[in-house]
Amino acid sequence: GTQTMPLVTTADVDLDVAASGVIDIDTSSNAVGVALDLETYSSTLTNDGSIDINATGNATQAAGIFMGSSGGSEPSGTMSGTIQNNGTITVTLDTATSTDATAYGIAMKDNTSTVTNSGPP
Repeated sequence: GTQTMPLVTTADVDLDVAASGVIDIDTSSNAVGVALDLETYSSTLTNDGSIDINATGNATQAAGIFMGSSGGSEPSGTMSGTIQNNGTITVTLDTATSTDATAYGIAMKDNTSTVTNSGPP
């Protein structure tokens, strides 16, 4: 089914967006599809479905997958787990209020992990 709210975790656990799963965020503010809201992530996040972000209006940042502490605007923490993208991550950012805007498919900082993408280009 379709989920219109972000998938947020504060626990270092395996996560899976199933092949039939859709995370569809359409908002006029900053947006994220999957938020790893912790300082260390050593588990596995698998996306077999679709993560779609459409941020407009007052938005200045958007990400399909974001790793960092809650409320932070920049990625933070240490990513030592695995991100496996077999599905799609689409991020659209159209801001009306700023000349600076940042859109990420996957946003992380200290990356010692494995990130693989076999989804469509």
